[in-house]
Amino acid sequence: MSKLISTVKAAIFGSLEGKTASIAHLALEQQTREAGQQVLMARKAVALAKAQHEQDGRRLEKILADISDLEDRARIALEKEQDALARDAAIAIASLEDERDGLQKSITAFEEDLAILLTNLRQLEIRLRTLQRGQRVAKVRKTVQTAGNVIELSTLSEAEQTLSDIQERQERQELAEQAFKTLSVTERSDELIKRLSDAGCGSCVHTSVDAVLERLKQPKS
Repeated sequence: MSKLISTVKAAIFGSLEGKTASIAHLALEQQTREAGQQVLMARKAVALAKAQHEQDGRRLEKILADISDLEDRARIALEKEQDALARDAAIAIASLEDERDGLQKSITAFEEDLAILLTNLRQLEIRLRTLQRGQRVAKVRKTVQTAGNVIELSTLSEAEQTLSDIQERQERQELAEQAFKTLSVTERSDELIKRLSDAGCGSCVHTSVDAVLERLKQPKS
């Protein structure tokens, strides 16, 4: 009775453990998928930030080119005593220089932030790949363990015994067939020897009727 109770407890515990493991695997799969989506979003965000950074760089290059061009033209205007035009150019240059300074500071600060973002993104990608590998390994192990549990429940020892019985029967059948073949050859040989004996080829292998009659004709000693 105690053995039965222990068996029932083990079965219940195994069932609960299996359900808990299945829930954990499903949770891991969902979490891995969500982590992959978040890393993908982070990758897209960094790519967008890099694109904006490149746009700022091109904008800065244009501002510097415009400042240089305006300065050259303003000098020419001053040489021609076109002070009004030179003043308009100076106003534009001053505005562009303010924008240049602000953009340069923004670009420099963003380059530092971008380096940190790229480092964090690489670390996230490494962690995600490690997580994905671990999730695949856990899935394979679960499959193997599930197969092992099924085999155990179907009683592996009984299956092995059944296989042994089958092999023994097959061996007996092979031995019987070999014995039958040998017996058949022996019977055919005995029949041939009898026929040869009846034809007078060699000694008799059995007592003939004529030999019995001949013996009976002889007086008893």
